[in-house]
Order: sequence, then C-alpha cells, then structure tokens
Amino acid sequence: ARQRRCPWARRRDRRKPNIAFAPDSIPRGTPFVVGCPQAWDITRALLLRASSFTHAGSTDMRCIELAITGRRLGAVTLGGTPASAELAVPGFYFLFLLRTSGAASVGWPIRI
Repeated sequence: ARQRRCPWARRRDRRKPNIAFAPDSIPRGTPFVVGCPQAWDITRALLLRASSFTHAGSTDMRCIELAITGRRLGAVTLGGTPASAELAVPGFYFLFLLRTSGAASVGWPIRI
C-alpha cells in the first residue's frame, strides 16, 4: 500500500514555530497575545476542539480560524474567539500557529 503524504510535509522548511506563552483561558470575543519568536512568519492561527469518545462518539470537533490582528517582535496578537457559544462551545481547545511554509506549532491548551 502506498502512503499518502500531506502537502505541507513536502515543503523544504519544516521548522515548527514555537509558542513561548499564551493565556490559559480566554474570554469570548477578547483579543489576546501569543508569544512566538517567529511572529513575522506566522500566517494562520487555529483553535481545534477535539472530539471525545466515552460510551458513544461525540462529533463535537471544531476548527476555528482566528484573525491575526497585529505582530510585534516575538508576539502575535490574535482577534478574539467568536462571540457565539454555538460557534465556540465552552471548553478546552488547542491553539496552533502555522508558518508560511505550512509547518504547525505544537498545540497549546486554552480554555474558552
């Protein structure tokens, strides 16, 4: 069987961005700052809520793209999460930052 590879895995620059700091929890709709030494090269910010399986499958998985509203040396300012609880259900998410090359950071846990 032939393996499929993700398109971003083929790119040359696969160095992952580092999240130096981020808040543990964020209020709904409030912009927040994330520390990242590669701030100038960050093109996307995503919040992922994983699905869970206990006695039955929960398809509550979500991917929320956050707007990048500012950059400064070593930090990225992200627009707030959606104000609606239907779009961003309260709970734990993982924050991922993506570089121009498509390389993603290690997930940073955040509570909404």
